[in-house]
Amino acid sequence: MCHAVSGRAAARDVTGKRVALIGTGASAAQVGPAIAGDVAHLTVFQRSRHWCPPYQRVPVPDGVRWALRHIPHYAEWFRFRTYWFTSDGLYPDSQIDPAWPQEVSASARNEAVRQYCLANLHTKLADRPDLVEKLTPDYPVFGKRIVMDVEWLNTLRRDNVTLENTPIERVTEDAILLKDGQSVPVDVIICATGFEIAKMVGNMTIIGRGGRNLGEEWGEDDPRGYLGVAVPGYPNYFLTVGPSSGPAHAAGVNLIVEAQMHCIIECLDILRARHAVAMEPTQPAADVFNADVERFMKSMVCSHPKADSY
Repeated sequence: MCHAVSGRAAARDVTGKRVALIGTGASAAQVGPAIAGDVAHLTVFQRSRHWCPPYQRVPVPDGVRWALRHIPHYAEWFRFRTYWFTSDGLYPDSQIDPAWPQEVSASARNEAVRQYCLANLHTKLADRPDLVEKLTPDYPVFGKRIVMDVEWLNTLRRDNVTLENTPIERVTEDAILLKDGQSVPVDVIICATGFEIAKMVGNMTIIGRGGRNLGEEWGEDDPRGYLGVAVPGYPNYFLTVGPSSGPAHAAGVNLIVEAQMHCIIECLDILRARHAVAMEPTQPAADVFNADVERFMKSMVCSHPKADSY
């Protein structure tokens, strides 16, 4: 009998097992390399192809370590520089150039990143053209969340690993049946299938002024607010990484969350200084913010015809 576990489940011994890993995103790229050396066979089921830039571990030089300890404000600069290269510094790479042929890339800079990822793919899989064909996306880089290639491509080329593109039909007691009739025997199924990103309230019930229900207003995939920290009609409801504030160009949320926390703390300071009991953004302010977001989104790679992502 096969056992199904999620990516967040407690550790399960998979040594010598026939394992199915459903998904090829960030979770799968972490789980796969961690277990491939222990399992009897790993079958990776792919629905979406992802761009995989190489990941290099670079030791911090002794001189930099000294500077971090002794030079005033160097640590703050170093931290900003680190996040710049993985956040705002990537922003131009994900913008659409209307003059650029909109086929597999969105601009000259976007094409350069695509070539960088392709070089990684062709170099590590030089002897596996079958995998190159299966893994090469047909959309621009950053059209979906990128997957950092720590040991992912090397894992997929192992003798005991199979990458399967055929859609799944159903799961039986000891196998996974595919749409083409194939039966893949498995002992353990690992679901690295992601999470809900658009339904921001999750299972919570959030009631605002006059009985307004935030989950009903936002629906399944249309959350709207103000600066990602507040929502009109919901006084004293503050949140981080709210609607239209998470970076969509592969960047981390670290600096954004910090900025949002500063904003929330300042709002609380104002409430206290004015002896007020409630605060919320106005609807006109939120409307202007969301109009700006929609205008800018039209120029971003996630609006490319071949990009299909949250």
